[in-house]
Amino acid sequence: MRRMVTTLLLTAGLSLGTLPATAGEGAPFPGDVELEYRVKRSGFDLGTMERTITREPVDGESGHEYRVASVARPGGMARLLFSGDTRESSRFLWDDDGIRPLEYRYRQRTGKDKDIRLSFHYGDEVVREAVRGREWELTAGAQDLVSAQFTVMRGLAAGETEFEFPVVDEDGLEGYRYEVTGEVERETPAGTWQTVRVEQIRDKPGKRRSIFWLAPELGYLPVAVEQHKGDDRKGLLELKKAPEADFSDFTE
Repeated sequence: MRRMVTTLLLTAGLSLGTLPATAGEGAPFPGDVELEYRVKRSGFDLGTMERTITREPVDGESGHEYRVASVARPGGMARLLFSGDTRESSRFLWDDDGIRPLEYRYRQRTGKDKDIRLSFHYGDEVVREAVRGREWELTAGAQDLVSAQFTVMRGLAAGETEFEFPVVDEDGLEGYRYEVTGEVERETPAGTWQTVRVEQIRDKPGKRRSIFWLAPELGYLPVAVEQHKGDDRKGLLELKKAPEADFSDFTE
């Protein structure tokens, strides 16, 4: 359950690096957003994932601080194999210079327990991992697994089509590459959406890769994510409940 949800959406680290100041000018991404996804594998329901997005203004600055929190719960036959849930959260700053992660947390309680706590220290230029006491150099523009998704959403709104940069997880920094591969209609349990298709580019054939369908109508939030290995689809995440927020200012 953890591998499925994390790989499909929670590790949807599509873009890194600071965007130019012209990207995403105007209204920031809306706050008070609630979404629900269903998770499937080999045609079977594994459960659901709920996500909330909130924001607050930063005192004395023009930007906002965002908090994204997700919880995945097993459902259907998966309840026979897993108990508990998987939770993930990220705090990051959004301003004219781009997106800067502040804190990332992950807690798995389905099967084997797992905990990750990352903090980003820009003055010291390090990322600290609290559970195992490690730290890495904070590369300019680095994102966590959640803030990276919002960086690419912001980039798509500004007309970007290719994304390449490092993402920080519990093992350090790893480079990610993605590109826009078309505009298609995608059907989900929450309705049919016009989407931008973004595909992960892997250097080695046969490696797992992810494909994302991002809806401009929803501020480029993903309405579907598929995980593939070769020609086989290994997992699927689809929007089950659409948010009621107004995204028009962000995408115009």
